[in-house]
Amino acid sequence: MTPAGAESTNTSTLKRVNPMWNEINKLPKFIWVLLFGVFVTRGSFYMVWPYISIILIQKHHLSASEVGTFLSIAGIISVCLGLIVGVISDFIGRKLILLLSGILNIIAFCMLAVFDSVWGYLIAIGLSSIGRAMWEPTISALFSDVIHDKNKREFAFHIRYFAINIGSAIGPLTGVWLSIAGEPSNFFITAFSYLIFLIAMCLCWMNAPQEENIKSEKIHHSRQPPLREIFKSLWHDKLLLLIIISNIIILFIYGQQDSTLIQYLTIENADNLMSLVSMMVAANSFVTIAFQFIFMKKLASLSIHLKMIIGIVFFAFAQILCAYNSVTMYWGWIAVAVTMSFGQTIIFPLMTIQIDNIAPAHLKGTYYGAAALNALGYVCAPYIGGIMLDHWGGPAVFQIMSGLCGLVILLFICLDKKQRATIAV
Repeated sequence: MTPAGAESTNTSTLKRVNPMWNEINKLPKFIWVLLFGVFVTRGSFYMVWPYISIILIQKHHLSASEVGTFLSIAGIISVCLGLIVGVISDFIGRKLILLLSGILNIIAFCMLAVFDSVWGYLIAIGLSSIGRAMWEPTISALFSDVIHDKNKREFAFHIRYFAINIGSAIGPLTGVWLSIAGEPSNFFITAFSYLIFLIAMCLCWMNAPQEENIKSEKIHHSRQPPLREIFKSLWHDKLLLLIIISNIIILFIYGQQDSTLIQYLTIENADNLMSLVSMMVAANSFVTIAFQFIFMKKLASLSIHLKMIIGIVFFAFAQILCAYNSVTMYWGWIAVAVTMSFGQTIIFPLMTIQIDNIAPAHLKGTYYGAAALNALGYVCAPYIGGIMLDHWGGPAVFQIMSGLCGLVILLFICLDKKQRATIAV
């Protein structure tokens, strides 16, 4: 028989042993809905998206540069809309934006499942890019809207990234285990995941007090300066511009792993390609999950820019491994994924936190929308990487990427000096 009070004593002991438990329990209910949606949609997304390049090369017989152009056009659409959507969400609130983006993603992934032509894929990927442009900055801004305490908000961003990585790990493995990796019909699963998320959000909004909903929406209308003033303030925020330039290069380097590297392995006829790609994505996610909170704790005393530099050093090592690893060395590519994941674990949550730290409270959506320009690096990666791959080969591409890592380190040193000077003033 359990002694009276033993259960509460055990719970208190657990909370003392793991203080993170307390922080997790304090997150608002709506944040949990967002985290659930991030997990479900990202998991189903990575069940299918890494295989887009393989489908286009093997089924539709496109070259590496054609695939790169194809994906980059879709990405540019997303980047151009990201800033506009961020500003709009500050004016009309986040709800309508999220609903529209969810519907667009559902339509896009259903089209990918049904269409069997190159133009069909182009239209569907374009719609998906528009949906993601609306989705990402709005979700980030909602975290800032709902959680007012800065430390809790940073912790919530880490939890969000944790949910992304769990979904990214489970998605590819699920596809392999169900023998549906790379199957077009699998896109229906991604569409269904967005539908589940939309239903969960609507139920949460319906159960929230009506006064809160009205108040939340009015805040966004009442504080906004004219659009011209908004864009002018963004342009003159040198700290924001330097952050965006640095992040564009980082995502350009990272983008080579999602597009150019897969094209390189496909062209070179790597053994067990589908299995290798799935294992690389899963290894990246699992290692990130295992080390995220370890890195968060160990690096807590360092400045945000020094943390970014440490992450970039891991990126540089990964690019060197890519340049000199043999195509036939299966576990060498897994090592690449593991090394990239170390850098990714440190860098990616900090990208969001960087923007949150400098964004005015009434322009959160606008600043997150401006941060969508970061994706220019990612969307240009398939195109530029594909051209370099066609002309110079895989090893040269990754040698160039390792050199760009050095450039980013210099930029973050400048960024650190700029921020210190701003604080001093």
